[in-house]
Amino acid sequence: MRHALILLIVGIGACRQAPMASLAQCEHLRNRYIDLQLSGLSWAPRMTSEARAMLRGRLAVDDLSGPDAPKLDGRCPSLVTEPGFRCAVAAETLEDWKNCLR
Repeated sequence: MRHALILLIVGIGACRQAPMASLAQCEHLRNRYIDLQLSGLSWAPRMTSEARAMLRGRLAVDDLSGPDAPKLDGRCPSLVTEPGFRCAVAAETLEDWKNCLR
């Protein structure tokens, strides 16, 4: 009986998953993704604030149809864990961001 109880406790612990990212965290994740894209464009800092805002909007739309879309759209809370979120928002490069969420 004691061994069965220990196995039950271990089994429950093994099934526990990391908490998932919230909708607000997913929004932050999407903004970080766009920031990292912009930081990779050498000419972006020279843009006017209006042009930069338009580019951010265009990147946001394009990202929702790209390969990382599931991590950026409404599916994010069911796919991205909180540890993955924390890693990705701290990422210094787009490649690091992607590695955090693989």
